[in-house]
Amino acid sequence: MDRQQESNAQPVGRGSLVSLREITTDNLRAVCKLAVAPHQAHLVAGNAFSIAEASFHATAWYRAIYADETPVGFAMLNLDVAKPEYYLWRFMLDARYQRMGFGRQAIALLVEQVRRQPAATELLLSYVPGVEEPAPFYASLGFLETGTIEDGERIMKLPLALEPHRAVTAGPPRANPPPIGAPFRPATHALWSGEKMGKSSLYQSAHLLVGLNALESGQGHALHAHSGMDKVYYVLSGEGRFLLEGRELPMRAGDMLIAPDGLPHGIRNDGSGRLLALALLAPGPRS
Repeated sequence: MDRQQESNAQPVGRGSLVSLREITTDNLRAVCKLAVAPHQAHLVAGNAFSIAEASFHATAWYRAIYADETPVGFAMLNLDVAKPEYYLWRFMLDARYQRMGFGRQAIALLVEQVRRQPAATELLLSYVPGVEEPAPFYASLGFLETGTIEDGERIMKLPLALEPHRAVTAGPPRANPPPIGAPFRPATHALWSGEKMGKSSLYQSAHLLVGLNALESGQGHALHAHSGMDKVYYVLSGEGRFLLEGRELPMRAGDMLIAPDGLPHGIRNDGSGRLLALALLAPGPRS
């Protein structure tokens, strides 16, 4: 992104779509200019230094954090498949874009990247303790203190539960069940498939079904109807189309559609990125 592109960047806010993108000659300058607030500077290295450091480590995996089309931060993972060990090496959001929910969404995407690695059982990170320490933020996302201190930094870990015998079990992958009676991030339980829309159940009872639809670009859920049940779609991230009888309605993060009993409905991802939507059915379908 050159100076002209920076001046033309659209304003971002809490409804912006967060994504992780490769750093290229087009956006390198903009990413390197991102910076935390002066009183946070002791907590994380500058992005130019991190990118240079990554060039000397084969296990480094780094991306720019975008909100819509604006670079807002930087993240770097250490993906050491040989050990195996997976580590959040660097993570920052520019001072202008903090407290907008972008950090939580970016961490969810990073966790998803780590889950795809061989034998990934936990994601580690370290932080500088003291004033402005990020420990409360990471703890709110499920990271736990390990009690270990290395080079003056405290180590935290996020357990990544694996399905038993996952590598040899036939059939499609299954999402780890979310906790009941405790906060959780739906995006971490999404099932993505290159063949068709991924579906996972977050909760099911006789009264309610809470499902999660994960659609890669070009995927969709054809027009259909439910007998004796009302349905609600709520878009968590991405853009696409609601299908409602003979109509196609644009949809994006934060939008909701209610399809009463018997009304044909569906969903389609006609965008270039991923689409994630909650699907709620009441009463729940009979088994």
